[in-house]
Amino acid sequence: MSGESSISAIHVGFSAPEHVVFETVRRATGELPVSKTRVIAGYDSEVYFVQTKAKGRYVLKIRRRGEVTYQEEAWAIERCRTAGVPVPEVLLVDQVPLEEGLHEVMVQRRLDGRPFAQLEGRLSYSQVERFYVAAGEVLGRIHSVSVGGFYRRSPVGEWDFPSWEALAQSMVESRSQEREELLQVGITEEEFALLIGALETYRDRFDCPTPVLCHGDFLPEHLFVDEELRIVGVVDFGMYEGNHPVHDFAYIEFCSAASPLELLKRGYGNRALFDERFEQRLLLHQIAIEMGHLAHHARVGMEPEARFALGRLRKSLERLRRLG
Repeated sequence: MSGESSISAIHVGFSAPEHVVFETVRRATGELPVSKTRVIAGYDSEVYFVQTKAKGRYVLKIRRRGEVTYQEEAWAIERCRTAGVPVPEVLLVDQVPLEEGLHEVMVQRRLDGRPFAQLEGRLSYSQVERFYVAAGEVLGRIHSVSVGGFYRRSPVGEWDFPSWEALAQSMVESRSQEREELLQVGITEEEFALLIGALETYRDRFDCPTPVLCHGDFLPEHLFVDEELRIVGVVDFGMYEGNHPVHDFAYIEFCSAASPLELLKRGYGNRALFDERFEQRLLLHQIAIEMGHLAHHARVGMEPEARFALGRLRKSLERLRRLG
């Protein structure tokens, strides 16, 4: 099963009645909805594009899974807006009754433009270059938002981990507990020991006294551009967290076939981030991400995603061995 087929299979079980979709948008906007289009994307939300009689264009999201509530996602969006990040306008966060119980909903004003991922393969190198330099500048604005802790934030403003040491120790413990899943997909005992040792090194030799807001999924499908390829919106903060800025760079490296890292660096405002230890930190953080994704996909039987994560982790292992 391909990644797209996996997503489609998940969405088969999501189906809100039309009257719920329309009534929710009407409450958020005061306008009369006349049409809706289902959007099959992502793993956590049921999504609709809704148009109203007044020609308003809106997005309705119904939370079906995921760790981050829409209330917290809206909080992150507003923090980014104050930092000058182009983000969608959130009109409503509420709950609606569905057959299986209450579900959180969010209504946003639909952005103009379209995701850069839909265009990237048809563009010249200079156009792609210009986009990623601009994306680096936007990412720097997101990272200018200081937060009060690490990983997830609760509705009352408390964070899961108060310090880098606590977060890093949790990474070591969590990845250690995933040993069986990693061995089942082909990681050897020697490789597993090397990987855990790398995470212990990460915990002991690095620090992060000032965590920042990280988007968590800063990829071309979540960056909207206009006809001139200017970035007009950053969407989907459902994986946001408090962390070191390297978190976003590591996730981008994990997901990207061709690394845009050097272009992102050119646009990024805080040049001091890219010191002599950045490459090592990037690799160690990427290993933590890859191990977690591999174990998760193996556990839930998502074979294409597990193969992708295993391939990425093998490459990181090669780099780790070269670095000693």
